[in-house]
Amino acid sequence: MDIPHQPLNKFIRRSVFILLIFLFSPAMSFSQPPQVNWIQGPGSVDLGNAVAQTFIEDDFLFASADDAKKLMKFIGNPLSNKEVGLITSKQGDNWFIIFEYDSVGYVKDDEKESIDSETLFNSIKNATDYANKERAKKGFPPLNVVGWYEEPHYDEDSHNLVWALLADSGNEQVVNYNTRLLGRYGYMSIVLVTDPETLDSMRPTLTQIIDDFSYKEGKTYAEFVQGDKIAKYGLLALVAGGAGATAAKFGVFKFLAKAGKGIIVALIALLSAAWAKFKSFFSSQPEETPPTVVAAVENKVNNPHQTFLDKVEGLRSDGRIEDAIILIRNETRGKIDDLDLSRIYYDLLQKHQQIPELLHHAVTHLDLLSKEKINTEACDVYKECISHSSGFAPDPKITFQITQFLAQTGKAQEAYKACVHFTKVHPNHALIPETYFCIAKILNDNLNKKEQSKKIMTWLVKKFPDHENSPDMKNYLCMMS
Repeated sequence: MDIPHQPLNKFIRRSVFILLIFLFSPAMSFSQPPQVNWIQGPGSVDLGNAVAQTFIEDDFLFASADDAKKLMKFIGNPLSNKEVGLITSKQGDNWFIIFEYDSVGYVKDDEKESIDSETLFNSIKNATDYANKERAKKGFPPLNVVGWYEEPHYDEDSHNLVWALLADSGNEQVVNYNTRLLGRYGYMSIVLVTDPETLDSMRPTLTQIIDDFSYKEGKTYAEFVQGDKIAKYGLLALVAGGAGATAAKFGVFKFLAKAGKGIIVALIALLSAAWAKFKSFFSSQPEETPPTVVAAVENKVNNPHQTFLDKVEGLRSDGRIEDAIILIRNETRGKIDDLDLSRIYYDLLQKHQQIPELLHHAVTHLDLLSKEKINTEACDVYKECISHSSGFAPDPKITFQITQFLAQTGKAQEAYKACVHFTKVHPNHALIPETYFCIAKILNDNLNKKEQSKKIMTWLVKKFPDHENSPDMKNYLCMMS
């Protein structure tokens, strides 16, 4: 159903209009409302690129990733580049829910018994108090973090981390109700932004949306396997960092008391650049948190690479995919050594169906993924590229690592195909004996093709009698006899 303008006007006029004032940048100006392709419930909606999904009722509207970014940008919020969807009311009620997915890796929940609400709150408050001194120098009013509206707690069965932080500025209060749903490759952030008066009535709605949420097959927390990327922080940092990042994005605001009156109220909060330092709070010295928060902010402002990423994301959010591709191509001249940028470029090429350039860049992308030992994503990229071109040939060592990872994680058929492909594109490589050995073991152990496996093993023993793995090959052949 095409709902081009009316819901957007309600979203802004009757729900909330936020103006974020950066601590180190001038106030933002307003542009024309973006065209949003609203999806009206009831129905299931996708969150991210084959990451997750949820269900929306008939009185809800959903904006997909690109449109959610347009909305956040239009109402004055800095983009995190992780937005994957937004839900609001068709009636224009005073709330909205923003979804963001962060592929940081598997977040271990071994801190579930040591969530210290008091320590967490003090770390957030100390950093906020320090930032208030800087805001005062700029003539901005202070942000006061009042306390927990709901203390952090973790559900071990659903792998959901929940908390709500209450803050005020002047006479206005706001509650950001946070949920982090842990998955295999990262976590989904679900933030309900509303006022305290609306929160209680909204809880059943939020609970239903979360209950209807599910990761796609292969992406759930329970499907973790050894070799998957592990996040560098745990539950405590999610709360401490998440509270700071959420304050930066949504902060303190007024809801419209009367339609058409007092449309805009300034919001001043911690910058999202503080996120990185919040994450490391519990692994470093707590008393240094406020100074490092400011250092992180200054780094973001003066970091030309971040500015470049923001430009790319701006083009992508506006639907100018080809322009974003050209910008990256011209800026990097084909030399991309940053994994985040590499992911963005790969995604852009994929969306724009520029297959030859996608295959060319995939060689670099796989190399970066391999260095970070992000094996599962590397396998996905490799399989996609093979589907586009049977002659795709990245670095042989990386290809061999992919075949081994697939075999070790029980994906026998995929491992077999990857090994056979390796022998075709790298017939004379030094890793050929190991590759054929892997093929033989898969055929015998997993695919019930013992005779074919024996033929390969017999050939291997004769062909490579002096190979370092020759004793293992001979033993395996004897075992099959």
